[in-house]
Amino acid sequence: MKELTELKNKIQNNEKELNQHQEQIEKIEKEYETKKKLLLSLATKEAGKEEIGKKILELIPLPDGVNDPDIFIKQYEKGHNSIIQ
Repeated sequence: MKELTELKNKIQNNEKELNQHQEQIEKIEKEYETKKKLLLSLATKEAGKEEIGKKILELIPLPDGVNDPDIFIKQYEKGHNSIIQ
């Protein structure tokens, strides 16, 4: 009897999960309308990620001993502003 109850619970959980996935699929189908539009959107986003990755690799690293870029930027701006004034 216990096994039957466990199986029923498992079935109910699987049905809930299936319904959630079906809702996600329907949402995506409404948003993108066709597989082609979905793939184009995905390709565009992937290309954007690659471009961002390239830009990150081209950045000059922070000086040695600098652990917090925000503090470094504030100090840089403070020094830059004092030179300009």
